[in-house]
Amino acid sequence: MVESVRSDLPQGCLGPFTAWLRRSAQPPPPPMPHPVRGIEVRDWQLPSSVPGVDFHLTGQIFWQVLAGKSFHPDLENLARHAVHQRVASVTSAGHPAHHVSLRIRLNTELGESMMDPTGRIAARAEDLTLSLADGALERIQRYQDLLLAKAVWDLESQLERDRTRYFRQEVLRDTSSAAAWWLARNPAGTGEAAAMVEHLGHWVRAVNGPGDPEPAPAGPPLTAAVTELAADMDESSRQLFVNHLARVLEQYGRVRAGAELRLLLPQVTNGSHAPPR
Repeated sequence: MVESVRSDLPQGCLGPFTAWLRRSAQPPPPPMPHPVRGIEVRDWQLPSSVPGVDFHLTGQIFWQVLAGKSFHPDLENLARHAVHQRVASVTSAGHPAHHVSLRIRLNTELGESMMDPTGRIAARAEDLTLSLADGALERIQRYQDLLLAKAVWDLESQLERDRTRYFRQEVLRDTSSAAAWWLARNPAGTGEAAAMVEHLGHWVRAVNGPGDPEPAPAGPPLTAAVTELAADMDESSRQLFVNHLARVLEQYGRVRAGAELRLLLPQVTNGSHAPPR
């Protein structure tokens, strides 16, 4: 019986040498990965969104060297720094009162191994806990209460200043402005307007002070002007004109001026103030 010969093996005297060349030409096996190392961290101080209030972190860091990079003398602290940066980016935007939800987020995000910025190591963290110093939450709550109280006080003070400015500069600028303001809010109280004008005048003088009398209108006195205007009218027209003008003045708060015109009416009618023709 003839033994079969494998066709894929080199034959002849050069067979062993040829087989050695084939084996040396094959790529080397991949290098074994670097082992995963662990670090325990305790009482890391990390910033929060409230100035002066820090979180305290405890947990485990797991890191592994990556191949293909240059030498670094302290890879363990490189892993610490990489994890610290990832944790601080989360806590710095978090409120201390939300430390429970922040802890859940940190364990979720840092549970995934990520390469550090230099590309030398990959690191992750587990069993992370966040805590605060004793009394920190009470101080934060007190601080927030004071901020809210100040904001409310500032708003109320500004509202009071605006209201004072409005009454001084617009409503109580003079008696006519005050009467117009009162009539706008009491459209059915025109019958009471005459009685209110005197009270409003007191308020105008009280607000503006005795040294700031109401501005007098420019031009000749009202009675002289009305007398001149009505001089060339007949008696009935003069009565109608003066009465109508007095009612208009009283309607817009000029009760005193209206009363002066009514006192002037007999003189205008008799023509005693009329200029000679």
